[in-house]
Amino acid sequence: VEPLDGAAALQWTAPDDTGGSAITEYVLDVIGPEGQRGSGSLGTSATISGLVNGVEYRISVAAVNAVGIGDWSEYLTVTPYGLPGQPTGLAGSAGNASIALTWAPPLEDGGSAVREYVVETASELGVEEIATTQPAVTLGSMVNGVLYTVRVAAVNEAGRSDWSSTITLTPRALRVSAPVGLNLTQRRLRVRATWTMPLQGEPTSYLVAVSLNGRKWQTVATVTGTSYTLTLPTRGTSVRVKVAALDSYGRGPWSAIAAN
Repeated sequence: VEPLDGAAALQWTAPDDTGGSAITEYVLDVIGPEGQRGSGSLGTSATISGLVNGVEYRISVAAVNAVGIGDWSEYLTVTPYGLPGQPTGLAGSAGNASIALTWAPPLEDGGSAVREYVVETASELGVEEIATTQPAVTLGSMVNGVLYTVRVAAVNEAGRSDWSSTITLTPRALRVSAPVGLNLTQRRLRVRATWTMPLQGEPTSYLVAVSLNGRKWQTVATVTGTSYTLTLPTRGTSVRVKVAALDSYGRGPWSAIAAN
C-alpha cells in the first residue's frame, strides 16, 4: 500500500489456488472514519481515490471467481497525504551582514507533519537555499548593501509546498562609532592630526573640524585616510581638533578633542 494525495495505491499477488475457476476480478474493502465502502479491480493493482489526507484507512482485498468471493486478505493500514500549504506571515529584519526571519507554519500540513522549511534568498549575487526545522532562522554571511529577496516553503513526506509571499531586505553594517586615538604633532606652523578607525562600523571617509584660539568649530576637510595636516596662520595659535567618521547612515559621533 502506498499513500498518495487523497488516495492510496494498492498492489497484491494473485492467489496460488484459484479454486478451479479463473479469477474474474478482485474486490476491495475500505474502512475509514466515514464508514465502510467497497471497490473493485480487474487486475492485481488499484488506486482508491476520494480519501481524506491525514486519516488512517484499513484496506483488504479478496479474489472473485465464478463461484464467488474468496477469503479476505489481512487488513493493511494507510494514511494518505499531500503537499503542505505554504507558510504564512513571513517577516524579517536586516542586521550587520545578517538577516533574521520568522514565519507561521502552513494552515494545512497535507496530512503529513512538516519536517523542515526551505528558505530561498535571491540577489545580484545569485540564488541560495538553506533548510531549517524551525519556523525561524538567522542567516549570516550576507553582504552588506545588497538587496535580498526572500521566500520560504514547507516540506513534508510528499515534498515541497508552494513558496510563501516574498519580502526584501538589505543588510547594513553597524553605525560607526567615534574615531579613537586622535593625536596632534606640531612642527612650526604645520600640525598633523592622526587617528585610528572606529571600533564599530564601516567608515567611508572622515570629517575634520578645527577650532583656532577657542573660536567656533569649523569643518575644514573631508578625507578618506586617517590623517590630516593643517597650517596655522601664525606662531602661537592654539588649535583644537576633532574627527568624525562618515558611513552609509551619515555622520557618526565626534572623537575626543585633541589640542596643541
